[in-house]
Amino acid sequence: MICTLSSKGRNRPKIELFIMVMPYLKKYVNTNLTALQNLP
Repeated sequence: MICTLSSKGRNRPKIELFIMVMPYLKKYVNTNLTALQNLP
């Protein structure tokens, strides 16, 4: 993935990567927030 990202166009791969990673990032943040709220 890193190889294709560096060899292909300049901005587009970064945008695609950002779009791909965004949902996982949101889910990660949400799970961490709920975990913190569930602490006694």
